[in-house]
Amino acid sequence: MPVVTVASPSPSVVHLRLSGALDLSSRGSVVDALEELAPPALTVVLDLEEVDFCDPTGLRTLLDAERRVAEAGGALVLENAGDQVRWVLDLTDLAGRFTLHGR
Repeated sequence: MPVVTVASPSPSVVHLRLSGALDLSSRGSVVDALEELAPPALTVVLDLEEVDFCDPTGLRTLLDAERRVAEAGGALVLENAGDQVRWVLDLTDLAGRFTLHGR
């Protein structure tokens, strides 16, 4: 099971640090963490530095997170995505859909 750590450096920015696999087993944790953001942050940063695996369910989780944040008027940033996560984003031609920072 992945670890989701939440930090709020300012009222308009929330950092969610994910670790482990981004897959079916972690989807609920990520969705729950996003739903608990109240009021919605203007910027949600998903720090993926410690994510070592991303499968199609993990990709769907990222897409759903981007949609939820955008619908609330915010922006989603993927930070420190490793080679495996970037490979999945590039393979599916979805890298351009996200704002990517780091690495």
